[in-house]
Amino acid sequence: MINELPPNERKYHILMCGLWFGPHKPNMNVFLKPFVTELSNLSRSGFKFIDVTNSKQIVTKVFPIICSSDAPTRAAIHNFIHYNGKYGCGFCQHSGERVEKGKGFCRIYPLQQPLPEIRSFEQCVNFAEEASLTGKAVHGVKGPTELMKLYPNFDLVQSFVPDYMHAVLLGIVRQIMSLWIQTSSNDFSINQKSLRVLNHRILSIKFPQETTRKLRSTNEVLFWKASEFRIFLFVSPIILKNLISKNVYNHWLLLVHGISLLLVNEVTTNDLEEAEFALQKFVYGVKDIYGIQEQTYNIHLLLHLPQAVKSWGPLWAHSCFIYEGTLGQLKQFHHGTRGEASQILSSYAMQPILKFLILQENVKNSRVQAYIQNMQQKRHSTIRNPKINNCVVLGLQKSIKLPRVHEVELLKLLPMNNQKSLSSVVSYERMLYCNKLFSTK
Repeated sequence: MINELPPNERKYHILMCGLWFGPHKPNMNVFLKPFVTELSNLSRSGFKFIDVTNSKQIVTKVFPIICSSDAPTRAAIHNFIHYNGKYGCGFCQHSGERVEKGKGFCRIYPLQQPLPEIRSFEQCVNFAEEASLTGKAVHGVKGPTELMKLYPNFDLVQSFVPDYMHAVLLGIVRQIMSLWIQTSSNDFSINQKSLRVLNHRILSIKFPQETTRKLRSTNEVLFWKASEFRIFLFVSPIILKNLISKNVYNHWLLLVHGISLLLVNEVTTNDLEEAEFALQKFVYGVKDIYGIQEQTYNIHLLLHLPQAVKSWGPLWAHSCFIYEGTLGQLKQFHHGTRGEASQILSSYAMQPILKFLILQENVKNSRVQAYIQNMQQKRHSTIRNPKINNCVVLGLQKSIKLPRVHEVELLKLLPMNNQKSLSSVVSYERMLYCNKLFSTK
């Protein structure tokens, strides 16, 4: 992603630097080597292009500054122990503790005061050298990584950020929700009666135009997307009211408040301090409310979020939402079981060319233009009906019989010379009017 682009433009200009296909994960150092080599050259020598506005040659250098990923990928790139191993945090020296959970064991990260020592690049290099000599991980470092060659432009510790999408939404929000609705004998559990009320509230929410996805019932929470957990996080103070105990509710509000502060467009120093206090208090309270076994690595990562925001801006600016969306597009670029890589690469490379052709108006034939635009559009399974007066109804039609009182009101909207029976009509649940989506749900 190009940092210098405006935030609302970045998702349209994602640079794909590599693809991996295979039944197993790659050797990350081997996979990253060509990427690191090219980045080193671009940082040192840059690339040349002609500015079409003044015909002058310009040299631009490229510097890697930040990396956002989920925890397993981050550990693989770092060449560190995973979060379920000793010293599994890539940001600090917390060793974690191994405790019983269910019929097995898990690693937890209890809140420590003072907070564990933050890792440094020099320290990681020393640990990596020692690990190479001994063949054993040293403080979680298994060995060198190709990314060390990008220093000082890219710092192995400071240039990584905990991803808000994976750690908070798919991690903590999902974890706590599962504890609420999938247990029945705990003080924090939501009983069946309250759960029915919660689902009714969820399905009754009227979402604004900007919302791309609606919430589903908690019966389908195992299949919720990250965007659904995001919506739930922000509406939860309202829809959870009086459904969980006051202690649990107030504890949950600490998470909502802390994350909300770190998501605003302009985060002030006071916001950072307030968010840090709220999140530390939330982390501390997990043990007392949910038990020591729920002090997971994702919970621990909350302690590192304020520093990430202080260094790199609000959480939305470096979350994985954009990359996950692009990954979904890449999956649509192959249509057969052979040569997936070449199919994806050729289709991906064709996209900017098609956009360029349209923008430059090099294609004059309207049928060709329509064909190119159709190639660029995402395929939807939604049934789309004819357009009527700037209105497009969506989905399947249903024949219904109107009550007389509704029929009378509708007749008032029709011209006097076009009065007819409306006792039986066709209805739709959604429509587009002037490119805005309206829903009866």
